[in-house]
Amino acid sequence: MAKTWLSREAAAAALGVSIRQLQRRIASGRLESRLTADGRREVLVDAPEDDAGVTGDTRALVLAGSHRQLAERIADHAEVETRRARRIGAVAWSVVAIMLVAIIVGVTYGTRLHAQNEALTTRLGAVTRRAGDIEGHLSATRRRLEDATVDLRVAEARNADLATKAAQAAIQAEQLRTALATAEARNAAQAAALVLSSASSEPPAADQQQLAQIAE
Repeated sequence: MAKTWLSREAAAAALGVSIRQLQRRIASGRLESRLTADGRREVLVDAPEDDAGVTGDTRALVLAGSHRQLAERIADHAEVETRRARRIGAVAWSVVAIMLVAIIVGVTYGTRLHAQNEALTTRLGAVTRRAGDIEGHLSATRRRLEDATVDLRVAEARNADLATKAAQAAIQAEQLRTALATAEARNAAQAAALVLSSASSEPPAADQQQLAQIAE
């Protein structure tokens, strides 16, 4: 059998291997390859010596290699899409898990906030009731202060009345002292007159009794 240059598809079909296996053989040096002027890769493989047979077999091999290459490309594309779908599914499940965790955290946090709000509402109600009690006590204290103010004003009026009466009593006492002093002076003058009259003559017994009363 003679060596002939075939395309990768035809060479893979002639050897009964896949394109990947052909690439491995080329990479390991078991098969020789070259690059043509138009940029196609050809592989050197064994072929029958009959030119006509080679031509017909080559065409058949090329056709079979093309179909096989198309099938491999479809399989590779399907595998790539499968991997992509798996990655997308994994990402989707990750997103779903994150959303589920976020929902759980949100529900837990919302429950705690609701409990805290209820506790604050209860405390606010207690504070409001206490404020109402304090307001009641303040109102009672305010009324007591108003009553005490009225009593104080009444007491001040009474004290003013008592002060007026005391001033009047003081005036009356001063008048009595003045009258008493006048009476004492008058009595002293009468006593002096009696003393002068007794010096000239012996006073009668009645005058002596009057002088004794005045002296007393």
